[in-house]
Amino acid sequence: RERVVEGSAGGGMVRVLFNGLQEPLDVKIDAEVLQEEDPEFLQEMILAAIRQGLKKSQELAESERSKVTGRLNIPGLDKLF
Repeated sequence: RERVVEGSAGGGMVRVLFNGLQEPLDVKIDAEVLQEEDPEFLQEMILAAIRQGLKKSQELAESERSKVTGRLNIPGLDKLF
């Protein structure tokens, strides 16, 4: 819950922050993007940043889970977290 990961697109012009519970925390859009890009391109960049951030958040959660369950080798235990 306390750790934060970032998904970005457009060279960092669009950034989305997620915590380890896959909850979005913040969206940051560079002002230049709003002035220069068409709405469809901006939408694509936002979706790309969300997908990347969500994937990183899921990887973070899995990594943290494996620290707890990796040594226990109990079937089904990983589904509880």
